[in-house]
Amino acid sequence: MNFLKSHPRLVFLNVLSLCVFLLTTYLVIFAQTIVFDSKVYTSIVGIHRGPLTRIMLAISEVLHPGVLIGITALFVLYFVYGKKKRFAYYFLGSMFFGVGSALLCKTMFAVVRPESFIASAVGWSYPSAHATAVAIFFITTLYAVEEKIKDRTIEVLLTMVSVVLITLTALSRVYLGVHWTTDVLAGTALGIFWATVSILALRYSIDTHDGIHS
Repeated sequence: MNFLKSHPRLVFLNVLSLCVFLLTTYLVIFAQTIVFDSKVYTSIVGIHRGPLTRIMLAISEVLHPGVLIGITALFVLYFVYGKKKRFAYYFLGSMFFGVGSALLCKTMFAVVRPESFIASAVGWSYPSAHATAVAIFFITTLYAVEEKIKDRTIEVLLTMVSVVLITLTALSRVYLGVHWTTDVLAGTALGIFWATVSILALRYSIDTHDGIHS
């Protein structure tokens, strides 16, 4: 309990993200989001423009889960080489369980994707694996580099950039018509949940280890 009290922001984000995911899932299962998702989809179709579409396609491709998993694997090798194996295990675990749970939920809920005229995607729609992976990647990466950043301004700037990229990725999937709004909302929440679980587990491991050897 003392450990949880010492990390209030992480615990808050963890609980909040889980609640958002569970609530969204409940509404999706009982078809309470169809009207909302359809209205957003119809509205976005009307704003498609060539340059904006190319930007959204680029964001969606560059921040694809496969790309992020590959970069995560490189980070894991870096941490292992730098004798920070705990970082490697927890960050690899967050991506594995996060994307894995997103794919499992897709199969369980079998939500059909919207009809897209500008991009292609396969598989079920809910939740968005793109949104899950990008949230995990940037949150865990921010935590990994946080201790090396001494300048508060740089830290805030990196946080803002991460939030913008997470948001743009979610928006790109909806804009391209390959996901409903609730897909990316739930995917982002799922990513935040697994990222904070990973960081809390890492913090607990470090605090316990330091306590034993103090």
